[in-house]
Amino acid sequence: DVRYVDVPAEFFYITLIIPFVIVPMMMMSAFSYLRARKTSDFYHALPVKRETMYFSTIFAALAWIVALIVVASIIPLGFAAFGSVFRIDMSVYWPIIARTMVSSFFVLSCFALGVSLTGNGFSNFFVPVMIAFVPRIVILAILAMLEGFTPFLVLNIGNTILSYEYNILFGMFDFFGVDLVPFYGTAIYSIVISLIYLV
Repeated sequence: DVRYVDVPAEFFYITLIIPFVIVPMMMMSAFSYLRARKTSDFYHALPVKRETMYFSTIFAALAWIVALIVVASIIPLGFAAFGSVFRIDMSVYWPIIARTMVSSFFVLSCFALGVSLTGNGFSNFFVPVMIAFVPRIVILAILAMLEGFTPFLVLNIGNTILSYEYNILFGMFDFFGVDLVPFYGTAIYSIVISLIYLV
């Protein structure tokens, strides 16, 4: 009797490492030259426009992130193809990959904005985290206060932009409870916000 293991259940937790650990470390490392006087002077003395340097660093980090996600998505397929124990539910597998891509891009843009606004390592980490989470936490707090102060008011936000699922990072933790229809709205919202943060 062969016991099958669903790959996406384990694979999902591995993909959380990319946007929540690897992307922040990569962005902190990519822009580390801005934190030291000598390296900052050196890079700003190069005959390259600052916009070119900024976007080349962003695109280099984005290329590495895409490569990591591609490699991370090929490994479970290899286990399923060459092992008789693993089974992949493709209806869950590709949305996990898409969410990882979009959330990594969102974290990359939050860190790009935060690192360009701050100057030391401590604030280079906490300002992007605040950029990513504080707006959604404020919206949730305001909605909770409205419901608490006005018990006769029923706030049915459902799949609107006020829902916590529209922040891709909040939605990553509730992936299996979310169907694919709001993901398209979440992805579009997150990509637009990410592009605004990058520019």
